[in-house]
Amino acid sequence: MKRIRHTVFTKSVPQPLWAAKVNPQWEKDRERLRERAEVFINEIGAANVVSLIEHEPRFGPFSVVVWWLEESPAEQRDLVIRAANEDA
Repeated sequence: MKRIRHTVFTKSVPQPLWAAKVNPQWEKDRERLRERAEVFINEIGAANVVSLIEHEPRFGPFSVVVWWLEESPAEQRDLVIRAANEDA
């Protein structure tokens, strides 16, 4: 059974509002996060990646989110979450 999981790569970099996106160090930090995400993707296998998203909020940290598939052991198959109005 496969499960969808996610891993977040982020670094909080405080920045004044007037200097947003001016400091070249911030772009280097973003590239490092992208590289860490790429290493992770290579470790789990690109075929297991469902989605790759970069978040760059106006007032928050830059982050890279990798959604990926994980194979669950057979003994965990009894764990099923159903919607409240779904009949068993």
